[in-house]
Amino acid sequence: MFKKKPITISEENPLEIGKLKVYPNKLQYKDIRCNFLDIEHIGWYWLSQTINGLNTQNTKLHLYIRGRKKPIYLKKTTMYVTPKIVEAYNYIAKETFQNRLSFYTSQLGEVGGFTYGKCNIYSDGRVVSNDKTFSLSKADIEAFKITIKQGGLFSSKVKIDLNLDRDVILTLIDFILK
Repeated sequence: MFKKKPITISEENPLEIGKLKVYPNKLQYKDIRCNFLDIEHIGWYWLSQTINGLNTQNTKLHLYIRGRKKPIYLKKTTMYVTPKIVEAYNYIAKETFQNRLSFYTSQLGEVGGFTYGKCNIYSDGRVVSNDKTFSLSKADIEAFKITIKQGGLFSSKVKIDLNLDRDVILTLIDFILK
């Protein structure tokens, strides 16, 4: 089997995806330059599907930068090959993980829970949405969403979209459930 060569990112050799250049501790997109510490949230979506032998991979990356109203938005669709934007996401997510995690853990420390989407998720496993309480222990976790039912067949349910800070949220949920 072919092994993929690991990427090397340096000041002299940034990872380039279109107009995005990723350096060891910063990035540049068009005329926007920022350090990784300025990245507050990452929106990410990646769908790889094969239909009738035809594989397509769709990716969307949103970088929410402190002080900017609009995020940097990149989108790429490829056939049969993994888009380079996946490498950029993996690198940026790894480098910004602790900073993004602290946004939610500071809320956990102050009030015992954090707000994500339209839900409040508490350290005891409760999820409150629209004045209804759900349990994380009943969560059905999929690639980019979480669905939680209250109880029976016709009971209320909440859907939580995981497109924003997915890696951080799944880590926190895993911690809460253990």
